[in-house]
Amino acid sequence: MILDKAMVEKEIAELNLPENLLKLTQGRGGEMDRVFAHRCQVPWIVYEEDVTPHGRKLTPLWENNGRIFAFWEEAGRREYFKFDTELPEEYELLGYSIFAIVAHLLVWFRAEMDLSKEKVTQLAELLHYPDSAKIVEIIDQAQQSAESYQAFKTWEKNYRHSLPAEMI
Repeated sequence: MILDKAMVEKEIAELNLPENLLKLTQGRGGEMDRVFAHRCQVPWIVYEEDVTPHGRKLTPLWENNGRIFAFWEEAGRREYFKFDTELPEEYELLGYSIFAIVAHLLVWFRAEMDLSKEKVTQLAELLHYPDSAKIVEIIDQAQQSAESYQAFKTWEKNYRHSLPAEMI
């Protein structure tokens, strides 16, 4: 399903996101911090090609290297997920709140990019992440206690799925 950009912008506006989260969906994250410039780009491909999972209607939020971060309505609630444009049928549910995607970003910045505690806390505050002061400690504790990378990824998934949908 090729998406209509005006309809997507309307659906994103209805989320009533804080201004800085809205900037991410508009490809303007680099205005806040350069780490967002590469990780959160406008998902142009979904406006030009049919690359949605199972041809379903979705609302894309941003793209990162061919991975689309989006949401759709399922059973009366929003599901936030990511998928690769090369394998759209293999999508990963991230959670039920916009902050599930934000948590995914913050975990990436801390665990994969090894950004400092202070930097990740600053990014969390920019994105209005609840308990932004605690998120880095939570990530670090999970990394230290996990017996393997896979155990850490399982923790991350469980953490994201536990975030309540009413966080905004």
